[in-house]
Amino acid sequence: MARKSHSLRLSQAVNLLESYVVAHHQGREVLFVTDMISRMNRRKGLSAKQRNWLDSLIEEGVPAPKGDTNLIAEIERLLKVPGTDHVHRQLQDFLSREKRGWDLSPKQIAFRTRLIDSARVIERDGPWIPSNEMKEKLQYCIAMVPSRSTMYWSTHAGEGRAVGNVDEWLRGDEIYVDEWSVTKTLHSFRAGLRELENPYVTIGAMVWGNRGKFRGEMGIITGPPFVGADGFVSYPVLIDGVSLSFQKGAITKRRPRERSPV
Repeated sequence: MARKSHSLRLSQAVNLLESYVVAHHQGREVLFVTDMISRMNRRKGLSAKQRNWLDSLIEEGVPAPKGDTNLIAEIERLLKVPGTDHVHRQLQDFLSREKRGWDLSPKQIAFRTRLIDSARVIERDGPWIPSNEMKEKLQYCIAMVPSRSTMYWSTHAGEGRAVGNVDEWLRGDEIYVDEWSVTKTLHSFRAGLRELENPYVTIGAMVWGNRGKFRGEMGIITGPPFVGADGFVSYPVLIDGVSLSFQKGAITKRRPRERSPV
């Protein structure tokens, strides 16, 4: 190949990466070209092997698809349907596999079919939209997120992804949210939602502190339960003229027994 200037190779690499993106092409070539662009932008030199492979990819362009062209065209169409964002990552992966002509297991084919069917329903009926009641409950769910530890979210990736999708939608960062994310989020925080709907104690009820220095102190519930800054459901309590908030476990409907002296 003829020698190229730094600026020419860089512009050709950028154009190639843009073509990859438009064609939903994935794989190690995309990662390699992205890395080479980053290196050239930082004025770092490329090895002879890196230059040769990059130039060969530029010369080749986006590879022609090897799989079912009708299936490829349908997936590309569905990726453009509003409201299908929640299946984009998986569909793009299957699109890349089909373009490469890779074989799939029966389980993978079944999963791909479910994704396509789901996107077809949205294409036909329009994006799914949560009810106002659901939206209100989802806002409580997001408020309860701090009640879960980092360890919890690291071991519950599916829930974390669903809650993240809901949070982005509520903040207005996303126009649509999928039904799976909403259902998963509501189920994850069902205990807290149930307590908000059916409080342990109601406004005006007499309660006693059950822990710490307020153990045995009588108070009155002054309002409905709410989600505190720590993400837990709490109750507003007035004790000796002081407004406090306690979780369910810190109050009792009956005066606690006096502790026996040791």
